[in-house]
Amino acid sequence: MADKVRGRCGSARQPLIACNLVANAYRQIGQRYAAELRSLSLSFAQMQVLNALERSDGQNPGALTEALAARGSSMTDLLDQLETQGLIERRADPDDRRALRVCLTAAGRRRQREATRIVEKFNGELSRRLTKDEIRAFLKVMHEIRDLTTASGFEP
Repeated sequence: MADKVRGRCGSARQPLIACNLVANAYRQIGQRYAAELRSLSLSFAQMQVLNALERSDGQNPGALTEALAARGSSMTDLLDQLETQGLIERRADPDDRRALRVCLTAAGRRRQREATRIVEKFNGELSRRLTKDEIRAFLKVMHEIRDLTTASGFEP
């Protein structure tokens, strides 16, 4: 019995493979959202931009890029696509005419709310499968991962 518990590495504890599990879950959630977001003519990445702007409208593109851990060229493409759909506007920064601010339009706010309903539906389904203690433990682990990966001096 002890050999079965120890596994191939000879350790009584299974190796923690959090990064693989988190990466796979993120990809799978993104795929699930993508299927439903198509009806709104949005990609998962575009939804993330709209959500970031809903939380803090008028951000500069660099702040959005950093907040979403995106590449600058990818953010430019996303903003171009959202602007073409009339969901965002790029405006001159009143404090620095060389800089831009990205703002949601009324249509962008409506689309963001519709996309949020998709996320809330998934969150509700997940919450119904877990106990409050499991949700608390999950959130603790996710916050620890966030803190570990954003700690000062962390270099990938």
